[in-house]
Amino acid sequence: MPYTSKRAKRMARKESPPTTPHPRAARVASRWLQVAVAVALLLVGCADQAPPTGPQDETTIVQLRVWPQDPTVQLGDSIDFVAFGLTALGDTTLVEVVWSAQNGELRPDGKGQARYQPRGHGRDKVKATADTLADSTMVTVTEIPVAAVEVTPVTAALVVGGTTQLTATAKDKDGNALTGRTVSWSTSDGAVATVNGAGLVTAQGAGRATVTATSEGQTGAAQVTVTDTSPPPVASVEVTPGGLSLSVGQTGQLTATPRDAAGNALTGRTVSWSTSDGAVATVSGNGLVMAQGAGTATITATSEGNSGAATVTVTGASGQVLFSEGFEDANLGARGWYDDVPRATVTTTEHHSGGGALEIHWPQGSTSPHNAIRRLFSETETLYVSYWVKYSPNYVGSGQGYQPHEFGVTSNRDDPYSNLTYSYLYAYIEQNYQNGGIPVLRMQDARMIDTNNINVDLTGVTENRAVAGCNGNTDGTGITSCFPLGGLWYNGKEWWAPGVAFQDSPGLDYKGDWNHVEVYFQLNTIADGTGQTDGVVRYWLNGNLKIEHTNVLFRTGANSTLKFNQFLITPYIGDGSPADQYMWVDDLVLATGRP
Repeated sequence: MPYTSKRAKRMARKESPPTTPHPRAARVASRWLQVAVAVALLLVGCADQAPPTGPQDETTIVQLRVWPQDPTVQLGDSIDFVAFGLTALGDTTLVEVVWSAQNGELRPDGKGQARYQPRGHGRDKVKATADTLADSTMVTVTEIPVAAVEVTPVTAALVVGGTTQLTATAKDKDGNALTGRTVSWSTSDGAVATVNGAGLVTAQGAGRATVTATSEGQTGAAQVTVTDTSPPPVASVEVTPGGLSLSVGQTGQLTATPRDAAGNALTGRTVSWSTSDGAVATVSGNGLVMAQGAGTATITATSEGNSGAATVTVTGASGQVLFSEGFEDANLGARGWYDDVPRATVTTTEHHSGGGALEIHWPQGSTSPHNAIRRLFSETETLYVSYWVKYSPNYVGSGQGYQPHEFGVTSNRDDPYSNLTYSYLYAYIEQNYQNGGIPVLRMQDARMIDTNNINVDLTGVTENRAVAGCNGNTDGTGITSCFPLGGLWYNGKEWWAPGVAFQDSPGLDYKGDWNHVEVYFQLNTIADGTGQTDGVVRYWLNGNLKIEHTNVLFRTGANSTLKFNQFLITPYIGDGSPADQYMWVDDLVLATGRP
C-alpha cells in the first residue's frame, strides 16, 4: 500500500537493519516498523478529514493520533502507546504530549511514547493531550487466567467421622498465586468422603476418594484415605450391685458397666437411668438411688438400646412425728405457736388441703410481714421437715444473691427467744430466686466462734471452736463466711442446689403451683469427745433430691449434747421486697425421720 505523506515516504526509504542485529537494535527496529505501519494507517484514516482552516505552514500540527486503538492487555502485563502529530501538509511527527488514564499507570518512554500498566481489569480510557489537541483510545484489561490449581495438603488420612480442611490456591502460568478466584469442590466418592464449598472434608466410610478443586477450568486434587475405627457396640449392661435394701430417705449408689459381645467393659458410653416406681425409689443421672416410700422398684440402666437392672427394696422409716400444722384457722397460739403470732395471717382463699394456709405477703419495699413465729418440739438429733409451698406468679424473692429467709431450726442450747443470727446452732431452709428458685440450706454457730483466733484453722486443735466459719471448715462442705458486726463476730455455712428447682414458667415444678418440699437434718456423732464428719443434710422438691451431703459437721465435742428443739417461720428480706409478692405455706410436718 503506498504511503500518503512525505514523512512516511522518507521513513519507508530508510535502510533495512543488518541481517544479524544486536538484540537491542532488533527490538528498536521492530518497534519502529510497528510505528511505520501505524503511521500509514493513521494517514489512511485521515483521508476523509476536512482540511484545516486558516493560514497554515507545513510544520503546523493540526491533529493528534494515539496508537494502537482499542487494544487488549492482560492484567499484570503492559502495552506501549505512541502519540503522533499530523501537520497541515500531511506529514507525521512525534510530539511531546501529556498522558492520562483512569485506571492504570502511564510511564513516559520517550517523545510521544508511554508504557501503560493496568491496575485492574475492565475498560480504561488512555488519553494524550498536546496544547489544544487530544486523542484517546479504550483499553480492555483482562484478568490473568488461572493456569493451575494447587490443593494442600495433597493427601489426608482420616477415621470415619473425622474432618480435615483442604485449601485451594489458583495460580498463573508463572506460578504466582491469584486471589479472588471462584473455586468449586467435588469428591469422587461421597460414600467415602464429602466436601463442602469451603473445602472441609468429612470422612463418611472406609475407602479412598479424590477431592478436586476447580477454578476457571483448571483443577487440583487431594487423595483422602478413610479408615473405620468405630468402637464395638454395646451388647449388654451390667448393673452392680444387683439389689439394694434401703429405708425411706436413704440413698444407695448403683454402677452401670456397658460390655461388648465378648464381655469386655466399654468406656465412654452414655448410660440413662430409669425407675419402675418413683413413689418407691428415684434414680439420678449417675445412678444414685433415693428411697421414697415402702415397696419394691426396679432401677434400669440403658446404653445403646441394651439394658441391665437392679432391684431396690424400701422399708418405711421409724420416724416419730413431732408436730403437724394444717393452718386451718388463725388460732395458732392454741396449738403451741408463740412470739409474733398475732401478726401471722391465715387465709382461706389459698390452701393445699383443708380450708386454710399461712399467707406471707411482702408489700413492695417491706422487709417482713411479721417477726418469727416459733414452736418448740421434743429434742432430737434427727429432724425431718415437710411442707407444701406456693409463690405468686410475680415472685422474685429478694432480688439479691441472698435471702429471703423462710424457715429455721434452733437448738436446745439456745433460748426460746434467742437471737437467730447469733446462736449455738441455727439451720435455715429457704430458696434464692435467680430466674427461678434455687434451694439453699444454711447454718450458723456464731456463739461458738473463738474470737481470739479469727480465720485461724482450729480443726484438729480444739473442740472449742465454730464449725460454720471463722475457725476452719472440718468437713470441707458448703460455703463458709466470717464477718464482724456491731462488736460481735458472725459466721455462716451454705449448701446450694446445683441450679434452679422452682421454675419461673408454668409446667413441672412451677413456682405458682403447690410444691412439696422435704428437708432432713441429722446431727453428726461425737466419738471420744470429738465431733465426727457424719452429719446429713438433704433437700427434696416434689420427691426429687436437690441437695445431699452426708459428711457434715454440725457440732464439736464441746457441744456433744446439742440437739434440735425449735422450729421457726421467719420471712425476711433485709433490703426490702422488690415487688408486691406472696408466699403460701400449708401441711407442715416435723418428724424424727422421713416417713
